[in-house]
Amino acid sequence: AINGAPILDEDGEVSKVVFTLEDYTDRKIQHDELVAALAREQQLAEVKSSIISTISHEFRTPLTIMMTSLGILGMKYGSTVEEGFTNRIEGIEKQIKHLDEMLNDVTFINKSNSVGHTLKVNPVDLPSFFSQMSEEIHIAFPDRPPLVVTGNCQGFQVETDILMLQQIFMNLFSNAVKYSNGKEPAICEYACDGQNLSVSVSDCGIGIPEDSLETIFDVFQRADNVGNISGTGLGLAIVRRALDVLGGTISVESTEGEGSTFRVSIPVRCVEAV
Repeated sequence: AINGAPILDEDGEVSKVVFTLEDYTDRKIQHDELVAALAREQQLAEVKSSIISTISHEFRTPLTIMMTSLGILGMKYGSTVEEGFTNRIEGIEKQIKHLDEMLNDVTFINKSNSVGHTLKVNPVDLPSFFSQMSEEIHIAFPDRPPLVVTGNCQGFQVETDILMLQQIFMNLFSNAVKYSNGKEPAICEYACDGQNLSVSVSDCGIGIPEDSLETIFDVFQRADNVGNISGTGLGLAIVRRALDVLGGTISVESTEGEGSTFRVSIPVRCVEAV
């Protein structure tokens, strides 16, 4: 590139012009390389997203067929064979449900990384919502103490996306119960000031090592101390992405061997309960 600048004399007249020459060749090459690299990354992301979507779709059909077939077998032979047969049927159904849940989680993450999620805002009755969530957790973990939920949002509802709330708190609640010591209940406390929904979820469990706290919300990341406790490393990543959709935040305080507390803040609008 060539740039020129006039030099004026004492009378304000142009006496000379100074030209500068800059060679942008290296910068242009770097720019073109960055553009090409970005295009390749976008193409790879699209291919990956397409593969994940296809796999998720293709897996669901055989899983549905297997679950249906197991139900038919159970109804036809369950009362005429030994107890071990029924136990095996239930074990297979449990594993199929686990695979289906994992596919749902992967699909949610994939959508977050590609097209994003569209908010569907509706009034939500918080006491009913958290009561239902805690009941579902108790059904999923019948051998654990029930989750204790307390809050002060009687008389009004909040406008938000209930599906996102379910993603957030089902994962936080299941983690709190799953990683607890099995003796003391996990505790959820929630409050709403008209503009923000604040929720804390605490447990007395294995806690999170300090060196894992920075990556705990990343995809497929699990702390080193989880041992044989089952998990995919997707739950907290889903929580973070759902909160991003709602414009919320999350923080965690944890001590290894003592337990963890997750604090969530979500902007909401309050309306009178119907």
